[in-house]
Amino acid sequence: MIFPPPDLPNIPKIQPELADYLRRFATWANKQMQYKIPNDEAQDHFLLLSPSKKVYKISVNDSGVVTSTLVPLGSHP
Repeated sequence: MIFPPPDLPNIPKIQPELADYLRRFATWANKQMQYKIPNDEAQDHFLLLSPSKKVYKISVNDSGVVTSTLVPLGSHP
C-alpha cells in the first residue's frame, strides 16, 4: 500500500516549484521503497546478514564459483 506523502510545512516563502518537486520526490521515494525483487528474475548478487550483524555480498562467477565479500557499513555493494 502506498501512502500519500506528508503535507509540506507552512513555509511562507517556499517556491511553488520546490514544493511540487518535494511532493513528487516523496511519492517516487515511497514507490521505490515498495519495490520487491521478483522471484523469477536472476540477480548478479544478493546480500545476507550474519548472526553477528555483518553484511556479506554473495555472488557467483561464470565458472560457478561462489564468493562471499564483507560489505563495510555505509558502503555500496
